[in-house]
Amino acid sequence: MNILYLCDEYPPCAHGGIGTATKILAEEMARCGHNVIICGFYPYFRKALAYEKNIGVTIYRKHYGSWLLLKISKHKLLGHLFNIKNQFLKYSDFVINLIEKYKIDIVEGPDFNEAFRYSGPQMIEYPRFKIPYFVKIHGSYSFLSGFPGSISFDAKIYANERNNLLKADTLIAVSEFAKRKLFEVYNYPFEIHVINNGVPIYDHVESNKTPESNKVIFAGTFSEQKGILNLIKAWKYVIKEIADATLLIYGRGEHRFKQKMSNAISDDAKGTIIINGFVEQKELLDAYAKAGCAIFPSFFETCGMAVLEAMQVGCPTIFTKNASGHELINDGYNGLLVNPDDILGIADKIIFLLKNRDYARRIGQNGANTVKLKFDINKVCKSHLELYKEVLNNKSA
Repeated sequence: MNILYLCDEYPPCAHGGIGTATKILAEEMARCGHNVIICGFYPYFRKALAYEKNIGVTIYRKHYGSWLLLKISKHKLLGHLFNIKNQFLKYSDFVINLIEKYKIDIVEGPDFNEAFRYSGPQMIEYPRFKIPYFVKIHGSYSFLSGFPGSISFDAKIYANERNNLLKADTLIAVSEFAKRKLFEVYNYPFEIHVINNGVPIYDHVESNKTPESNKVIFAGTFSEQKGILNLIKAWKYVIKEIADATLLIYGRGEHRFKQKMSNAISDDAKGTIIINGFVEQKELLDAYAKAGCAIFPSFFETCGMAVLEAMQVGCPTIFTKNASGHELINDGYNGLLVNPDDILGIADKIIFLLKNRDYARRIGQNGANTVKLKFDINKVCKSHLELYKEVLNNKSA
């Protein structure tokens, strides 16, 4: 099968969960013998090669805008005259050419499109594809409206997003929560399929069989949505109980938010919180394999990739009880769930796992078994292929 994935944050550029999930799925499809093409529309600051081939996947990146153009393009008045629409139209034509060049069978893209934010008053949209178009529901701007750290509701962004959904032949939600939220936000009238994100199962990666360390790990985008500020505030209560505990933070974010994180560190916690920035997956998996626990107290997650990676290596994991939390973790069996607003609750869960090593080891191993059973990318890949073929057959009929 010839597959085209639209992705505006495909690694190794700066990326979030959509980039990670797309890369994992694309590489597994390529390993299974399918021809996989990636194409994305990248704002000027998201630096990456315009063309590359990696692990059997062919990647095209089209960059757009400048600091000034993106600022003007978002303006309610000036955006009608100076905007990114022409660049998006050229990108859309490029996508059409790729479909013809590679004889693409299906196109899949995410519901989240960064260009919708920068298009301002202009409507931008993909053309109608002559082949099946799948949209993956990860969580868009309109999904996030009202959550901590998200942009306020924007009617034009909403219109662009809903128009994109209605052009799709099929929607795939990465969780039941994402499916419910889609109905709630867009009043979407058609069927939605649910296929979870997946992760590779590495036999060669060390497993966290004895979580003896007092190191605690957070990994993800630095934003209020991820609950990182409340985690930092909770940390002072952790070190009162466990003086040699260390919080290791991995990820990336805007400079202003990094400063906000630094300001949230209490005087008595200084030196016990280390902000490492972004690291490659192998280094992060090694860190999980040696940690006392990992924690992700997000306010909003449709299907947390970082959570699955921590669980995969047997790291005792604490996740949010909000959103998709219950779909990944059975509280007390393969991890713990926490209210991201409960600062003392966050501290108590961390302290509990660091003080109860046998319990932590047990839920860590149960977590690893859960990932192998439910979130193995090989199984997730097969579920996608079954759906792709079903829609292709129905369309040809």
